[in-house]
Amino acid sequence: MNKAEGRRQKAEGRRQKAEGRRQKAEGRRQKAEGGRRKGKLHIDSTTGNSVSTNSKQF
Repeated sequence: MNKAEGRRQKAEGRRQKAEGRRQKAEGRRQKAEGGRRKGKLHIDSTTGNSVSTNSKQF
């Protein structure tokens, strides 16, 4: 394997590592967003089933 090839592979590895980091961050962001959007789950006292507060069915 010549030097150029080695350099190319090293760059490729760095790129993949960065990509993995980006995906991990993206996943964290989505998880946080989902937690915000969902609204708190509470037990509806009249019916006794758990109802999410932001769905206005009552």
